[in-house]
Amino acid sequence: INTGYLPVRSSCREDKQFKAYVDRVPAMGVALDQASIAIPLFVDVTGGKINQAIKDALDLVLIENVPAKEALTREKKIAQAALDEYWAAK
Repeated sequence: INTGYLPVRSSCREDKQFKAYVDRVPAMGVALDQASIAIPLFVDVTGGKINQAIKDALDLVLIENVPAKEALTREKKIAQAALDEYWAAK
């Protein structure tokens, strides 16, 4: 229990030992509460090319008044090319 890692199963909250641990280490309870609403971090394996394509699509829509579908279609091609390049090197 005293590893510092979050438990994998939420059912651990019913365990007497774990409840006692959370009483001693309230931060663990907070971390478990927040884990239920957390989202995974997106890691751009292309060195930022996908993130840049998303930002560029946003700029096209907000600054240049390009329709969202058109902007996303355009930038999707750039992002996909970056992914294809990444996977080809693997």
